[in-house]
Amino acid sequence: MKTFLSTLLLLTHVSLFCQHFAAFAGPNWNIFHDYGKSSHDQSTYATGTGYTVGLNTGTIRIHSLPLLFSLQFDHYNGEVEASGGGLGGGYTSTATIEKSVISLGIYVLNLRVKNRLDLNFGVDVGARVHDGYTGTYYSWMGGSPPVSLTTSLEERYDHFNAAMYFGLRSRIAYDVPLGKSIILSPQVNYYFGLTPEFSEFPKETRSMRLYVCLGIKRKLA
Repeated sequence: MKTFLSTLLLLTHVSLFCQHFAAFAGPNWNIFHDYGKSSHDQSTYATGTGYTVGLNTGTIRIHSLPLLFSLQFDHYNGEVEASGGGLGGGYTSTATIEKSVISLGIYVLNLRVKNRLDLNFGVDVGARVHDGYTGTYYSWMGGSPPVSLTTSLEERYDHFNAAMYFGLRSRIAYDVPLGKSIILSPQVNYYFGLTPEFSEFPKETRSMRLYVCLGIKRKLA
C-alpha cells in the first residue's frame, strides 16, 4: 500500500508537467499459457475474467525521450491443472487462481495519429498485493506397495503466486472530446508476461491479458 501511495503521489506530481491526466477502468480477460515447458510436464488452463482500474499521464519528455506512465490495479483469475514426473512417480497440482497486482507501465514508443488516436508500446513492472488460490496437490511413488499423498495447496504452500512480474504492454486509445478540458477515451490494452505467474509448480506458466477500458482525460494545459 505504501508503494501504491508513493507511486500515485509521484504520478500526480509528474502530471503537472504533462498535457493531461487520465483515469480508466474496465474488464480484463486473462489467459494462462506455457512458456518453455519441460517435455515431462503437462498443463491445461481455463480463461478467467476480472477488472482493472488505473491512472495515466500524458506524454512527458525526459531527456528528449517522450514517455507515458500508467499506474494500474489488476484483479484477475484462471484455473490450472499441471502434472509432472517420470516412471517412478509423479505429481499433479489443480488450482483456482484469484490474484491482484499493482503495476507501473512505462510506454517508450508513443504515436499520435490525427490528434485523436494514441498507439503506445512499452514495459510493465508489477507486484502482487493479493495471493488468492485454492486447490490440491497429489503425488505418488511406485513401489511395493505404492505410496500416494493428497494435500491442499493452502496447507502445502505459504504463497503460490509469484511476488513480482515483468512484461510487455501495448495500448490503443481514441479521444472523444466532451468539452474544452474533458475527453472520453475508450481504449484497448494488452499485456504479455515474460516472468512466471507462480512461485511453485508449474513455474513455466505466463499470463496474457486483454483489457477493454473506458477512460476520462482532463487537460492540464
